Amino acid sequence: NREIERERVTVDVVKGLIPVLDDLGRAEKHGDLVADTAFSTIAAKLRTSVERLGVKPFGTVGEPFDPTVHEAIFQMPTPDVTVDTVGEVVE
Repeated sequence: NREIERERVTVDVVKGLIPVLDDLGRAEKHGDLVADTAFSTIAAKLRTSVERLGVKPFGTVGEPFDPTVHEAIFQMPTPDVTVDTVGEVVE
């Protein structure tokens, strides 16, 4: 029972941190998370801590789209792309 409770608590904590990690990704994408600043150091520590809990980012631009792993929010037809591909990672 302790192991089950531990997993439940871990899931609850991670669910709360995922939106924060998404915000950090957006801040980085917009240039607000500059390297070698206190904010970037905190972000790196948070990401490392969450990865230790088993949460790792997935989905990169250009990789083949897999509907069993990815969730599409829109399609962007491109004439030179022949395979469904991840065009942007949002969350």
